[in-house]
Amino acid sequence: MDQLVQFNPNAASYLKDIDPKLWVTAFYAGPYYGHKTSNVVEATNKVFKEQRELPVLDLLNTIWHYVMEERFERYTQACALYPQIHTPYGYEALVQNQRWAKSNTVQISTTTSGVITQNNHRTFCVDLWLRTCDCGHFQKNGIPCGHAFTLIQALQACINSHPQPRDYMPYFFTTLAWQHTYHYNLKAVSLDQLAAGSNTGEDFGSIVAPKKERKAMGRPKVKRMVAGESRRHIAKAQAVLNNSEIAPVRGAGSQSCTHCGEYGHNRRRCGKL
Repeated sequence: MDQLVQFNPNAASYLKDIDPKLWVTAFYAGPYYGHKTSNVVEATNKVFKEQRELPVLDLLNTIWHYVMEERFERYTQACALYPQIHTPYGYEALVQNQRWAKSNTVQISTTTSGVITQNNHRTFCVDLWLRTCDCGHFQKNGIPCGHAFTLIQALQACINSHPQPRDYMPYFFTTLAWQHTYHYNLKAVSLDQLAAGSNTGEDFGSIVAPKKERKAMGRPKVKRMVAGESRRHIAKAQAVLNNSEIAPVRGAGSQSCTHCGEYGHNRRRCGKL
């Protein structure tokens, strides 16, 4: 932490404001618990905040038509920008990076590489062939950064090929790619057009009582089992966390307590409850 304070005080202050127990959550090999909701799920819940209380069929119908309308709206936006080569995001990034290139100086090495110097005397190596820059912004999304702009503008005055910044833009930032993405849309469906029955003669509109099932004994599990993890892997991670010995998979002493994580007893016989 002392080395981090010297290297980046803002990063050290950011970590100190976070509970230290959460620092190693991403590297913990045991079972996960707590709030692990992704941003995609949070965004979906926000959009369908009211509709998610609907019945299953109505909810699926709402999601279907919402996605259908959104895709068509984006397709019409792409068609309206057809004379423009790049999407609004790509075009704005090019304009912004071009502003950063005005105050830089360049030393050309080859027709695709050079060294760019800023006003603060920091230097960055740019390779247009590999689409890389020492600043890291060029390879982040493929859009030429301000240093790449400086090299391209210098090459335009030196060679006859006259390279353009748009020549190094990725294809997926073009309006043509935007149109192709949303060209094929979902088909419009209606709940009234669903079949009234199936091959077995059952009526979908009739009310069917739920199947009677016996309730499982014990408390329901709340911990999520990560896909691909075996019980042996989880037991090993818990043993490392508790600084205890790893018990054999089978035989005496292989039983672990779900409360304290130690081996040789279960939750009922745990002395730490």
